[in-house]
Amino acid sequence: EHDPEFLPREEDPLADEGMAGGDPEEEEEGEDLFGENMARDYEDAPEEDQYDPDMLDDAAHEPITLEQRAAADRAMRQRDQQQRRRRRGELLASSPGGSAPEFSDDAATPAGADRRRKRRRTEGGSEAGGPDMSSERDVSEMGGEPGGDEDVPEVHYDLNREELRREETDARIEGKIRLSFQQFLRKFVPEGATEPLYPDLLRRMAEENQMHLEVNFAHLQQWSPQLALWSSEYPVRILRILNETLMAEAQRKFGTYADMASLKEENELRVAVHSFPIREPIRELSVKHLNMLVNVHGVVTKRSGVFNQVKRLYL
Repeated sequence: EHDPEFLPREEDPLADEGMAGGDPEEEEEGEDLFGENMARDYEDAPEEDQYDPDMLDDAAHEPITLEQRAAADRAMRQRDQQQRRRRRGELLASSPGGSAPEFSDDAATPAGADRRRKRRRTEGGSEAGGPDMSSERDVSEMGGEPGGDEDVPEVHYDLNREELRREETDARIEGKIRLSFQQFLRKFVPEGATEPLYPDLLRRMAEENQMHLEVNFAHLQQWSPQLALWSSEYPVRILRILNETLMAEAQRKFGTYADMASLKEENELRVAVHSFPIREPIRELSVKHLNMLVNVHGVVTKRSGVFNQVKRLYL
């Protein structure tokens, strides 16, 4: 029974436990992080608590300098990043309707960057003096209006041969991502359909005065495997670009969002990506999953209070 001498009921996180009146067997299936299963994490496993002798190097080595240590750390980070990207790309490709983006083993090396620049020059990119057709500004210079409904050729926004730098997104790649997502919102037709899907979802979003658009990850993957992979690996960087592109498209079509931007009431719509196909076990989440798109399945047993932030209030 609750004792008010210790905590008021509204502040006691255990006050309502066991009072829901539901059958415990009717709870949603998931991984139980408490109870009897919790002790399994601390059981002895002698067959696993030892190193493989073939992977140990017991030989004597000369001391290394700080510069050599930093270089070795960079090389191992690049190796781990390439292996992780390739493994995640293979998992995405094996999902229903998925396809694999192109990978380059030397993507993170200076020689690889030189080869990519040479390839863009061969293909008629801006470094050869010709027009770079990877951004809306360049499309406009070639006679098209980036805000219109013109049919932009796929070569202008194809990302399959592009590489995203780990440190930052350069202006050329960012412009190409914007154009690719803009064309996705205008053109993508799901399997079995005859008309583009997202123009109707945009209209419904405006009719209901919503501030987010739900995007199926599988649709993004079918449209551009590389863009889908980047969205899962660098969501903080990529989703910002997608949000801004969505806002620009909504402003172009609907006066409500144009008024919001002009009055500076709300300057961003949200792209809500759902149905990510790779599910991670909760117990295996670690620092390598930080700042990455993950999908977990479980049962929430406790939660803190929810405090909504009011941005617009009508009286």
